[in-house]
Amino acid sequence: KRDDLNIYDFVTEMRSKRTYMVQSQEQYEFIYNTLNDYLICGGTAVPAHELRRRIIELEALQGQEVTGFQFEFDTLSSVSKSVCSDDIEYSQESAIAWKNRYNEKFP
Repeated sequence: KRDDLNIYDFVTEMRSKRTYMVQSQEQYEFIYNTLNDYLICGGTAVPAHELRRRIIELEALQGQEVTGFQFEFDTLSSVSKSVCSDDIEYSQESAIAWKNRYNEKFP
C-alpha cells in the first residue's frame, strides 16, 4: 500500500488508453476533489448482504449523542461544494421551475 497519489501520471496513463479521457480543467479538478472527498470521508461501500447490519450500526449513537448517519452526513456536508446563484439559475427558469419540490432548495 502506498501513501502517495500521482494524479498527473494517472491521467496520462488513462489518456494512453483512451485519447482525451480528461478534456477540461474542470474534469481534472473533479478528480482531485473526488479523491480529497474520499480521503476525508473514507470508503462507504457496503456489500449488499451486510447492508442491514450497516444500517443498524449507523442508527446507533456514536460519541456525543450523534448517530452514525448524522456523523457521515456532517462529514459529507463539510466536503460538499456550496451552491451559488449561478449554479441554480437554470432550475429557476419558468419552463422547469414547476419541477422543484421546494422553492428554497434547488438541484
